[in-house]
Parts: sequence; C-alpha cells; structure tokens
Amino acid sequence: MGSVTSGSVAKTFFRHLFMGFGSALVLSLYSVVDAIMVGRYEGEEGMAAVATIVPIWTIALSIGLLFGIGGATRIASALGAQKEKKARGYFTVTMILLLAVSLLAWVVLLFFDEALLSFFGAEGRTLKLALRYVLPIKWVLPFVIFSQALTSFVRNDGSPLYASLAVIVGGVGNIVFDYLLVFVFDLGIYGAGIATAGSECLTCLLLLVRLFLFPKRLRLARPSAFFQRSAEVLASGFPSFVIDAATGIVAVFMNRQIVTCFQGEEALAIYGVIGQFAFVALSFSYGLAHASQPLIGANLGAHRPKRVRKLLGLGTASAAVLGLIFTVAALLFPEQLASLFLTNPEPSILEAASNYILPYAGTFFFLTLNVFWAYFFIATYNTGLSVVISLCRSILLPLLFIYLFPLFLPPLSLFYAMLAVEGLVALIGGGAIVFLLRKKPSRLLGTERPNVPIASPASSGELPPSE
Repeated sequence: MGSVTSGSVAKTFFRHLFMGFGSALVLSLYSVVDAIMVGRYEGEEGMAAVATIVPIWTIALSIGLLFGIGGATRIASALGAQKEKKARGYFTVTMILLLAVSLLAWVVLLFFDEALLSFFGAEGRTLKLALRYVLPIKWVLPFVIFSQALTSFVRNDGSPLYASLAVIVGGVGNIVFDYLLVFVFDLGIYGAGIATAGSECLTCLLLLVRLFLFPKRLRLARPSAFFQRSAEVLASGFPSFVIDAATGIVAVFMNRQIVTCFQGEEALAIYGVIGQFAFVALSFSYGLAHASQPLIGANLGAHRPKRVRKLLGLGTASAAVLGLIFTVAALLFPEQLASLFLTNPEPSILEAASNYILPYAGTFFFLTLNVFWAYFFIATYNTGLSVVISLCRSILLPLLFIYLFPLFLPPLSLFYAMLAVEGLVALIGGGAIVFLLRKKPSRLLGTERPNVPIASPASSGELPPSE
C-alpha cells in the first residue's frame, strides 16, 4: 500500500479516478445503449418499461455495493495498517454474507417478478415488455450482484486497472450483442435482456478468476469473529446500499406519481429518458467514489490525515465539476436526449421532454456531491452521517416532496421535487463536513502517526515531524 499512502496525493488520486471513470463510462454506455435499442425498437412503451425496470436493477446493484463497499472499507483500513490476516478475515466473512443474500434475492425475483413490476408502475403492454426484459436477468441475478461487490475487492487487492478492464469487457460485449439480438435477430426487448445478463456473467467470471486464481493479498481464510465482523461490514456498507437503492426507491415513487398525475405513457417514457441520463451521472459519481474509497481507507488506516484532507478536497472539486457538466448538458439538450432514445418522436413528445427535463436538470449538480460525500463518510467510519444523507435522499425527503409538490402545486412541480431533495441534502452534507473540519477534524481525518519512531524513552518528549 506504499504507493497509496506516500508520494503525490493528486497523482495517485487522478490515476485511480481515470480508471474509475473508464469503467463508469462503459457501464453507463452499455446501460444507455440498452435503453436506446429498446426505445428505438419498442417505442414509447419500451421506454416506459425501462422506467419500471430501474428499481429492480438498482436494488440488485445496491445489494452488491452493500457488501462490496462494506467489506472493502474494512479491508482497505486493515491493509493500510499492514494487517493482512485481519483483511482476509473481513474478505471471507463478506463473501459468505454476499452468497447468502444473493441467493435470497434470486428466489424473490424468480417467483415475484410480475408482482414487483406491477408495484413499480408497469401495467398492460408495458408490464409485458418489462417481464420479457427481466426474464433472462432473473436467472443470473447472483452474478449481477457479485460483479458489483467483486469489483471493489479487486480494486482493494491492488488491481484497479484489472477491475476497470473487467467492467469494460463486459460492457463492450453487451453493446455488441445488444445490436445483434435486438435488431439482427429481431428479439427486441428480450434480446436486450439476454445481452445484459450475459455481460454481467462475463464481468463476474473475469473478476472471480483474478481473485481466486491470481490473488495478491486477499484470500479466503477460516472465518473468525464471524458475527462481529458481519456487523462491522453491514454497518460500513449500509449507507452505500441506501445510496444506490435511493435511485430505485425514488423511481418507484416517481413512477407511481407520474401514472397518477399524468395521463398516458408519455410522461413515464420521458422519465425513462431522465432515468437513463441520471444513471450515467450516477455511474460517474460511483466511479469517483469507488476510486477514492480505497485511497481514503488506506490513508486513514496508515494515519495520514493530511492526505485524507487532500483527498476530500480533490474529490469534492471533481464531484462539483462532474455535476456541473451533467446539469449544463440537460439544460441545453433536452430534446436531443429524448430523440436519442425514441425513434421519430412527435413534436408533443419533444415539447414534453423540455417541460420535464429542464426542471430536473439542477438535480445532477447536487447528486454528484452527495454521492461522494456519503462515500467519504463511509470510508472514514462516520456511518451515522452517511446513513442520514442516504435516508434523506432515498426515503424521507422524496416521500415528502414527491407527494406534497403535486398536491399543492401544478403536476409539473413533480419534476422539481428531486432538485429540492438533492439540494437540501447537499446543505446537510456540506455543512457537516465544514463543521467537523473546524470543530472535530479527527472525526474525519483520523489521528496523525509519526513517520519515524521516537529514538528512546529518554527523548525530549516531542514527537518527530509528521507528514
């Protein structure tokens, strides 16, 4: 871990960020390509179906992050403190938990897929299309969940480039087979589901090969202190679970309210477009957060608070720039976004796209900041703060604003609700960081450890200069 806890902080950060953005780009590309193929083949009903599938997809990914980030946070800190045996213990316990929960989620989706999609807002032909898309995915759901968790483990085992390449290979495969199965073999939305399921299996296989055939520091070991370590992993991972699940939970609220407030599938189809653009923003936000997490955890474990502070600054600035890019893109090109996902949309659809996307645009600026800060709190063991941010983003404020705005304001106000949610959460998260840096910096940065040992007990008592 020497290269992570010494040398140029900025150089190390941007090297990891570049690799994180590489995998995020491919992940978002193949999701967007998936939606584009479906929208152009199935039309508005296809995009409406995509909108109702988002909750299932994000909840599956959030389970992977629950254990991937929860385990990786503990692993990174242990490796930073040069405690490899402890790191392997966390790795083993996390893998056992991951397997058990993945199998449970698999059973739920196998038997209750139609009930879930109906609850998420699908009905009529939209429900039929959503079921066709989910059919191949539900049979390989454990691979979808594992691929998310294993990416974090491979990064923490010293191979961030390999982790990114595994995601890239799976993503490129998905894009190629999307086109072949949807259009060449004329399978439509069902072909898109097959391509997505296959790409997740491929990524998972590549990550398993790296971890178990060519391990570096992480290996399975006989589990000890199982329940204690399970509780620690879950405590560290729960905020990241809620962060990612927030997308699915909010999508449920929005889908149901859109069906209530607007007639027809037009608004739901446009929200499907917004959801895809939001997924791209989230993918890059996760790329930033996941690239930063092992660096923050390792430097915290190695007692390098100045480096942790620099990583906080670099991450916050990067998140702000990233969010600004997505906000400006949504403000300038709402009709182009709709045209990208729909074949020859009617003028009314393009007008609706502007009406619905423009109010939502500012959400992306605050979203990227909130995701990074929540993950920073996880990496520094401020799980309480991360839970507050995550719950406010996923349940408390969305439930309040999404239902109250249309009740007292015009229906269009529904698309301002998430801007209010993310903006208020950003005030809470940013305020907490400023307060802690001024009043309780050790809560965020840890305690400085001298770089050189004290020569003898008879020394002057002054600590040697630290980094």
